[in-house]
Amino acid sequence: MGFAAPLALVGLLALAGPVVAHLLRQQRLRTRTLPTVALLERARAESERRLRLADPWLLALRILGLGALLLALAEPFVTSERAFSDGRRASLAIVLDDSLSMAQTTGSGTAFEDARERAARAIEALGEGSEVAIVLAGDAPRLLVPRTKDLEGALLALRGLEGPGARGTALEEAVRLGQRALSGAPERRRLWLLSDFAGSATVRGSWPPQGIAGAAERVGPETRPENVALVDVLAAPDPTRPGATSVRLVGRGAPGTYPARLERRGETLAEGELEILAAGTEAPGELGRGELTLAVDTPALDADPGLRAVLDAGDALPADDARGVLLRPPAAVRLLLVDGDPHPDRRTDEVGFLTRALEVAPTRTGHRVIDRGAFRPGELGDVDVVVWANAGAPGAAGARALDRFVRAGGGLLVATGDRSPPRALRARLGELLPGVPGPRVEEIVALRGERPGLTELAGAEARRRLPLEPKPGTETWLRAGDGPALLVGSHGDGVVALLGVSLDLGDSNLPLQPGFVPLVDTLLGTLAGSRAPPGDVRAGASVSREEIGGALRVERPDGTRRWVEDEAFTDTELGGVYRVLEEDDTVRSAFVVAPPPGESDLTPGAPPSSASDAGDELPANERQRRPLAGLAFLVAGLALGLEGWLRVRRRPARA
Repeated sequence: MGFAAPLALVGLLALAGPVVAHLLRQQRLRTRTLPTVALLERARAESERRLRLADPWLLALRILGLGALLLALAEPFVTSERAFSDGRRASLAIVLDDSLSMAQTTGSGTAFEDARERAARAIEALGEGSEVAIVLAGDAPRLLVPRTKDLEGALLALRGLEGPGARGTALEEAVRLGQRALSGAPERRRLWLLSDFAGSATVRGSWPPQGIAGAAERVGPETRPENVALVDVLAAPDPTRPGATSVRLVGRGAPGTYPARLERRGETLAEGELEILAAGTEAPGELGRGELTLAVDTPALDADPGLRAVLDAGDALPADDARGVLLRPPAAVRLLLVDGDPHPDRRTDEVGFLTRALEVAPTRTGHRVIDRGAFRPGELGDVDVVVWANAGAPGAAGARALDRFVRAGGGLLVATGDRSPPRALRARLGELLPGVPGPRVEEIVALRGERPGLTELAGAEARRRLPLEPKPGTETWLRAGDGPALLVGSHGDGVVALLGVSLDLGDSNLPLQPGFVPLVDTLLGTLAGSRAPPGDVRAGASVSREEIGGALRVERPDGTRRWVEDEAFTDTELGGVYRVLEEDDTVRSAFVVAPPPGESDLTPGAPPSSASDAGDELPANERQRRPLAGLAFLVAGLALGLEGWLRVRRRPARA
């Protein structure tokens, strides 16, 4: 707080005037001769009563009124930081992180609520004629408010946002979406990123985008808060108890013992204590880990297989203390992996890396591996997806069988390598492939993902690859340098993917990257198409009506029910069990929305920082004065008005 005219505060010395006057009135009254002693005592008692009850209030009101008036003349003010508050007309894109980790508690609420309020203040501070766009950075990013001059409407949309659901984080894609939202903006283009930058939430690309003035601000605690999370819940038949199912709860976070339970619609079915052990001195900074297995009676749950595992942790992020699980999981996607270059140690070849990724991926799979020589074209009837791993070109009969398989709705992944001659692939599978492979190239190039959720490939590179020329209508998922490295396209009712980068460690380090498992899982779900059961669904993803058996209603984890609009159910923000209902409200099937485990790592990260090249200095946190003189005048007026009212009340009535 400060004063624009501090010399006016000297006038506060005048506050001594009412005090002196009050003290003079407190002197003992001069003795008077009255007709009777009784009248004298009554007059003195009445005088003392008035002095004791009324005058202190009058004194306080006079001091308050005079002091407030003098403070108003000194022009008091307070300073506050308001983003983008230079008052100039601008085009602002706000990228607001609404991933699960933003639900962590702070001193004043949650990190998301803090970020939402900062964004609202930034919109209120924009100059007249400015434009604003709002992008939500949870995976997958969405444009909440397209670029508009209706700032009031943008504020309503922003303040109408509910707290984060179970989404992961996709900051890089959100920044690109914000950049596109500012494309063609006539005024100064500015981009503001608000996130906790927890865990893997980073912006690895150039910051800020070229031609845009940018600022990134972190919200949330300065240090990692204590947090415990259920990162996985697995159900399997109990081998020791016929008719029972074992449910394994996997926790990660601060060491300790935490009560845990399995419940269905509020009823507790089993409970125990999950102990999380410290990571040890050999892994400093790592989170602890623990497991607990609980058993439930399966036949009693046939009509409703969805359970909720709950951990009573009382930590900074309650949203990750519960997780849904199905005791009767949907059938797994059936994979056939054809290995064209089998190694003595399966852990080091292409198929070995793929199988290990499939074992930890959320999508449930049942896979078998065969050598190239054991492939039989007529044995694809019980397969959903075929992975052709560095297996060269199939024979004529095999190529026809794969073509029929894909046209009928199957999925095919052709992963190339040193045993994949491009000329033979073009001759046998040319019409089937989404791109045309070229001659093998040996040079080191960086790999990067082109789809939301496939960006954790920093440091990935390829030393040898087949350059790909995409066909019209195909989609590029992965790039090697400036050219496509993974193409995905449709063929008949099925989907085909062509990977031009070898999964052999001698050719690339792609299988060692954190983003390899999400890449395999997402690609598998796309290749399986309508054959893939819902099982575990990513938060915010769509579930087609075919996947839920043509049902029209779905019950969400919070008990609310939603109609399935159009051809897909899209209201999958919350984590937990979603029940697909029949017309009579019986449960037809169920699926689970599970938050990404990485969202439970609340280690605060650093926002990206770089000098803006937009030629416009960005006042991201300008200090602004807010005058308080008007408030002081109001207080002075109220005090003087109350003083007059008390004086009127004290005045004796005329006879």
